[in-house]
Amino acid sequence: MTFTDIRKSLTLLTVRKKNSKIDNADAFSRGIMTFCNCKHLHSLVIMEKKQCNLFTCKFGGDYLDKKTSASVNKVYNYLYNGILSGDIPLGSPIAELELGRALGLSRSPVREALKRMEGEGLVSHYLGRGTFVTDITVKDLEEIFELRIMFELHSLASACEYMDDGTLSELQNAFENLNENSSEQEYFDANRRLHSSIISYGGNLRLEKFYNMLLAQFAIVNRISARDPEHFDTSRAMHLNIIKAMKEKDVERARELLEVHLNQVKEQTLLEYGKPLPAKMRAQSLRR
Repeated sequence: MTFTDIRKSLTLLTVRKKNSKIDNADAFSRGIMTFCNCKHLHSLVIMEKKQCNLFTCKFGGDYLDKKTSASVNKVYNYLYNGILSGDIPLGSPIAELELGRALGLSRSPVREALKRMEGEGLVSHYLGRGTFVTDITVKDLEEIFELRIMFELHSLASACEYMDDGTLSELQNAFENLNENSSEQEYFDANRRLHSSIISYGGNLRLEKFYNMLLAQFAIVNRISARDPEHFDTSRAMHLNIIKAMKEKDVERARELLEVHLNQVKEQTLLEYGKPLPAKMRAQSLRR
């Protein structure tokens, strides 16, 4: 699929007039899901209808509705951070009663948090077996990278044009300050900020919203590729080269570097994913 096809498809599925209204959010999300060919996208979409322009999409991380209790917030963030850090392996079971005891909570907020996470595709519930952290298959990884590459390359030209020198310098400093004493989280933060900035300055609000819905899965994928001990040094250098090309307004060079970078990360992720991990093997045995 070419970027022209992407633009045409997104145009058909968006609302341009300020006074327009979409009456069927579910049909809209199914249309985007079909276009993107990603089975997780539909479950990730949490939409609020807006009278005048778009849908507001809420997604993972520390976001919770104002009405959500602090107890649910506590469970949600405990599980979310555990999944991202790898302390709670992909595919591992989640025991509601034990989790509630560990956090000093009843089962009610635990169930609420799990219901929310299931809607975001982070956990899966199986009748008769319980709730498990959603495992990521090779097919899932390929779909995630297909979307990420399309979205970021599509946004890059506008980002090169409109991203100001101050923002680019901040992004550059974040990577230049990374060294052997930096934590993995510092690298992940710098990485997320650069790629999210490319999307933000791309000027397509609808594309940005759908990109943001996949941030939790991007974060998990980043941690898979980071198992390679040389990943951080290689990726740091590549990111600095991308920023340099963007500062010089060299769109073709920036696009070439970004495409190479994302495909390298994809290949490394698939390679590392194929290696057996003791924690993952234990989780899979418990799931059976």
